Amino acid sequence: MDFRSRIKKLYYSISEVSEITDLKPYVLRHWETEFSYLKPSKNISGNRTYKENDIKLIKLIKHLLHEKEMSTADAVKTIQQYKSAKTYKKELDKYDILSEKKKEALTLDFSKQKNESSDKSIDELLRKIQKNLESVIEILAK
Repeated sequence: MDFRSRIKKLYYSISEVSEITDLKPYVLRHWETEFSYLKPSKNISGNRTYKENDIKLIKLIKHLLHEKEMSTADAVKTIQQYKSAKTYKKELDKYDILSEKKKEALTLDFSKQKNESSDKSIDELLRKIQKNLESVIEILAK
């Protein structure tokens, strides 16, 4: 799925959220039972429809569980603390879909670059940097 088509969407399917968050759909469904704040609505067909804030919450939960290695109970308490301290929205905004895509656009793959300091490899590197910067400008212009 093209990134630009995802930007304009109001709702995301579980498969799209799975792709965005790099989590399996069964994990997302399980987290709904563990985290009371994660309640995607369902359409007429009964399919889950996630909003952008749901995706941000999923990314926050993933960060707490996988990167900070918290237990589920500790992650629930942390989210409750964010809610009571009124920092919840700020924490969610750290996991904005667009900000991650902008970071991806800024990331350059230097692993494929030659370790030589020849003029040719420097020119190639500069062309790649220019191309990436043009992509970033295009993303920011929208």
